Amino acid sequence: MTSPFVSAVQSNNLESLVELFKSNPSRSTIGDLLQAYDTVATSDPANADAYHTTLAALQNSPNVPEVVDKSDDGSEIRESFDRVFNRSLFNAIGGLLNEEADNEVTPANKYLIASLISGSAIKTKACFSSDQVGAITVGLHFADSDYTSYLKPAEYEVKAVGALIQVLSAAKRILEIEWLYKSDLQAGVERIGGVITSASGKKVHEAATALAQGGFKDAWESKDIWALLG
Repeated sequence: MTSPFVSAVQSNNLESLVELFKSNPSRSTIGDLLQAYDTVATSDPANADAYHTTLAALQNSPNVPEVVDKSDDGSEIRESFDRVFNRSLFNAIGGLLNEEADNEVTPANKYLIASLISGSAIKTKACFSSDQVGAITVGLHFADSDYTSYLKPAEYEVKAVGALIQVLSAAKRILEIEWLYKSDLQAGVERIGGVITSASGKKVHEAATALAQGGFKDAWESKDIWALLG
């Protein structure tokens, strides 16, 4: 039987998610929700934008109560839902980006799935962190990213494609909040083309190159990004 959390996430049912949390406003409920999110988003990354739009709305909903837990001495601890949930979502996405994955550029690659999820989360304002942006700068071999300490040469292509997937989705938002310079991002997209050899990877790079040349004025939808790998 499908859990109510999975059903609510799959159907982007904000009202159901609010009611589930109201019934048990605790960290364990947030854990159940994020476990469902992980299951749904990783199995259907093409619809990441829809899932993250709903999660962003959940974080901003005035109808969600505070998180209530007990301290070691039995006293009650209360925290705002948005703060606890955002921190937990950050940990979930960071975990996905750090999972072991193979170096083949295919839709089954866990790192590419995580990259689409991360970029979508940034774009929709569901979750934004230095770790997510760091995956972009390392993947695009920014000079100050110390990428040679993080990556083996065999990983260059898949990490580059992952970075470009995030660029297609989130570059516009990243530049809006001034976490990277446009010129640096444009140079990174151009520079990284030499490590990409797969047909699918080249399609992603071509799309990112066109976006960079246009000044990153648009944000690709998750379903269109994922279609490039198909």
